Amino acid sequence: MVTKMTLKFMDYFTYALVEGGSMNATDDGTCFDECGSGKWSDKCCATVKLYNPGSDIADYQYHCINKNIAGADLLVQLDDFEVSLSCQDSYDGAKQLVATVTAGLLAVVASLI
Repeated sequence: MVTKMTLKFMDYFTYALVEGGSMNATDDGTCFDECGSGKWSDKCCATVKLYNPGSDIADYQYHCINKNIAGADLLVQLDDFEVSLSCQDSYDGAKQLVATVTAGLLAVVASLI
């Protein structure tokens, strides 16, 4: 089922995906490191969720894709499954941690005053 969903996704979105010899578009390390910079500055590393509601099967992938497509947090129906795309920042988790620690420190400082 996952292979069928992946093939349909690739067929439908092939115009927007980065594919080529110098970058593995589905490798999350390469995707975050290279996508969005240099010759791929108009692309982002997107989380792609392929979901079949009938069988409750979901698959998550990373793809370097055009920001105009994934930047809109796209949700589309392809045959009997859903595809959702959204640009990701490799530092989302780090930003969340910094924000939480900063808020905590401010609360401690405020309680001491």
